[in-house]
Amino acid sequence: MILMLVFRRLADTYPLVDEDVYIIYGDDNSTYNDNYKTSYDGTFEFKFLQKGKYKLFAYSKDSTGAAAGNLNSNSPKIAKFAEVEITSNGSVVTSPTIIVLDNNY
Repeated sequence: MILMLVFRRLADTYPLVDEDVYIIYGDDNSTYNDNYKTSYDGTFEFKFLQKGKYKLFAYSKDSTGAAAGNLNSNSPKIAKFAEVEITSNGSVVTSPTIIVLDNNY
């Protein structure tokens, strides 16, 4: 068996506009309910969250095709995650950047 990893060189990064970002509530990682579109500058906001830990995710094109076991231009989308913690009600928390491969790529 031959195992091959394919990497692409990152040419540039830019904010994606009108992309869905989802939030997962709770520790079981199975309940997600809300999603918001990114703004003109790639930002997004979930309001009125209570104290606790949350996972955020957005879908990215899988440039390697590894998720489906193939290497082609019809690769599936994969979830890219970021974790945040709200330590007090009413606080503003900045999420780590979620880097996705533009699905128009």
